[in-house]
Parts: sequence; structure tokens; C-alpha cells
Amino acid sequence: MLLLDALFRFSGLGLLILIAAINIRDNRRWRSRPYLTLSCISVGAIFVGYTVEPFRPPEALYYLVRILDVPHLVMVWLFALSLYRKEFRLTFFHWGVGIIYSAPILYVRLHGFGLDVPMSHWLIPFISVTSVILVGHLAYATLKERQDDLLYGRRKSRLYFVLVIVFVSVIAAVSDPFLSTGNWVKNQTFMVWSIWPAIAVGALWLLKASDNATNLIERADVTDRVSGRDEDLVRKLVKAMVDEEKYRSFDLSIQNLAADLGVTQHRLRSVINQSLGHQNFSSYVNEYRIAAVKDVLSDPQQRHVPIQTIAMDCGFKSMSPFNRAFRISEGVTPSAYRDAQLN
Repeated sequence: MLLLDALFRFSGLGLLILIAAINIRDNRRWRSRPYLTLSCISVGAIFVGYTVEPFRPPEALYYLVRILDVPHLVMVWLFALSLYRKEFRLTFFHWGVGIIYSAPILYVRLHGFGLDVPMSHWLIPFISVTSVILVGHLAYATLKERQDDLLYGRRKSRLYFVLVIVFVSVIAAVSDPFLSTGNWVKNQTFMVWSIWPAIAVGALWLLKASDNATNLIERADVTDRVSGRDEDLVRKLVKAMVDEEKYRSFDLSIQNLAADLGVTQHRLRSVINQSLGHQNFSSYVNEYRIAAVKDVLSDPQQRHVPIQTIAMDCGFKSMSPFNRAFRISEGVTPSAYRDAQLN
């Protein structure tokens, strides 16, 4: 059993080092880069510190890595959000969630170090509940924008990412009562076994991504001009959006637009991404919607029309996504834009 532990523990640690090295070397413009690196460090700390006695590091290193592994789930959560949420920005909300999740674990860890800190009976259940909530939100956030994603590799990886994370979480939760009552395998060894497949899948994914488009967020691989094969489809697409103003339909989706144009979703996604340079269908449609809104906001004869009415008429379903999209596009609020244009 000790040999199997060593095999998975040290190979997993090597894969984490490989992932971090490739990430640091190749992904300088990738917004997910720091979160992936921190995830590797924190998960790697589990492999070094949460170990059976023969592999236990020196005392000073042991205390350090047991502190570093505290926020590992938070780091994975932030990595998923930065990779799969198109409007992700690190905010005080994320810092707050990280502190709420990590502080009780750190407290328990300090108690385990032998410090004289009182333990409360609610800490362990609280940690379990917050872990489930964090994994649930990770799954929701990863899958929520899947249909909107135009990058085939990233869209495909969303489902695999969630399945791997849920697999690790479920295995850890289900196995805990069995491991605590038996001695066939130690908790530390089983933890390594359960995490190792996720690390292996992550390493394969990153190596494969490096062959084509590692920068899954920043780069869309736009060609210098539309290829001859796509010219006709682009003309139809422009006609549908400009002449027919399909963007004004708040329930416009890649599925029904592809059906209207008589092409497959895959073909339409490819053209909007590679020929027109958009990575999300909503960002492509919102470009037309924002342009239409700006025309109305700049028209003195329509200064009396409420901004909400304008937004709804141009295809936005509600004010929250409209305000967010407008600020991202123009850097100011719709009302500030209207004032600047009319005054």
C-alpha cells in the first residue's frame, strides 16, 4: 500500500509542477493564469503535507504546506470562474467567500498543530456545508454559459470539468465514513487516489490546449479576412442582424439563428468566432444591441424615452445584463452616455 501511495503521490505532484510550469511559460496573457498556478500550489501542498508518516516532511515545511492547502477549493473555484465566466472580475465578494470558507479550516488546522485554541462542535459541519455550496456554485457557473460559448474546446471542457470536480467531491464524501471505521487504506492515501485522476485530466487538457489556443479567454484566432467558404454565410448573417434586426428578439439563441440561416450550430459558432472574432454568442449579439441603444440615446427627439424602454426594445431581457454590457462596451452608464451626447 505504501508503494501505491508513493506512486500516485509523487506522480501527481510531478503533474502539478508540469501544469504550473506550462501555465507560467505559455499563458502570460491568460487571465486564468494566476488562479491555475495558485490551484497547483495549494493542491500540491495537500500531496506534500497530508501524507502518511514515512513521507512526512520536516516540521517547518509540514506546517507551511498545511497552511498553503487550506484554500485549495477556493483556488479551483476562482480558476473555474475566471475560465468560464466571460465577465469575471475578482471582487470583494470573491475575497469574502474565500475568507468565510478558509477561516474555519485554518482554525481547525491550528488546533491540529497543538495550539491552545478551543474547538467548536459546529466547525466541521460548517466546513462540509460550505464545501458543498462552493462545489455547487462551481458547477452552476461552469455550465450556465455553455451554450453561449463559441470556442469549441472550452465549451466541451466545461462538462468534463464539472464531472471531474463532482467525482472527486462525491468520492471524498462517500468514502469518509468507511475510511474512518476501517484500516484497509489510510485517509491520506485515499485522498491522493481520488484527486490524482483530476490532475491527470487537467495535465492532458492543458498540453492539448497548448497545441492550438491555450489562451482560451483572451484570443479568438481571428483571420485577416473572411474565407471564401464563409463569405456567403457571413453575408446572410449580416443581413439577418442588420436588415432583419434579429438582435431585437430577447430570446435570440445560437440554435434558432442557425436554423433561420439553414446551417448547423457548429458551423455558425465557427464563423462568428474565427471570422468575426467573438468568443461568446451574447457578446456578438450585444454589439448590435448596444449600437442600436446608442443611436437612440444620442437622438435629441427621443430624450424623453426611458432607458429601460430603449434597452428592452433593442433586445435586452432585463436591466442588469444591459447595464453591465453597456458599461463594458462604453465605460460609462447609459444615463451618463445620454447626458454626454445630448449636452
